[in-house]
Amino acid sequence: RGADILAFVDSCEVLAAATRRQALDLAVSTALGSMPAPAGLWWASACGSVPADLEEYEVVSRHLAVQATSSKGTIGTAFEASALIDIALSAQALARQEAPPVGLLAVPDAQLADLDAVTGGCRPADGLAGVLVTALSHGGSSGAAGAAGISKGIGA
Repeated sequence: RGADILAFVDSCEVLAAATRRQALDLAVSTALGSMPAPAGLWWASACGSVPADLEEYEVVSRHLAVQATSSKGTIGTAFEASALIDIALSAQALARQEAPPVGLLAVPDAQLADLDAVTGGCRPADGLAGVLVTALSHGGSSGAAGAAGISKGIGA
């Protein structure tokens, strides 16, 4: 009906496994494998829990080494709806060709030394064609996690 398509959801995987780490590893692998172009941005769940954030980073960094952002520092968590919000925001990042900063983060955690976190302001992302969005369940004993592969749309 004349509207621009900002992005396509190439894959959206929510998996349960013996551990959350295993579920995230499988979800990330599946999401990245479904994307027509490589992900140039990682939209992390980054819930603010040091153990969960470190676990997420360790899993994703085995698959991908790109700039990272998250919306939780700015808007907080919407629990089960958080990933849907992150998918909508990643579509805007693709359309604008820029990576927004991690909200309210000035200095990334020292344990995440190799993380290329976007801080301070939007970063140009010319040629950005894909975004990996990750989501973690709450609670250390939960065995569920998810990932989505988002690619640039038509007219975006």
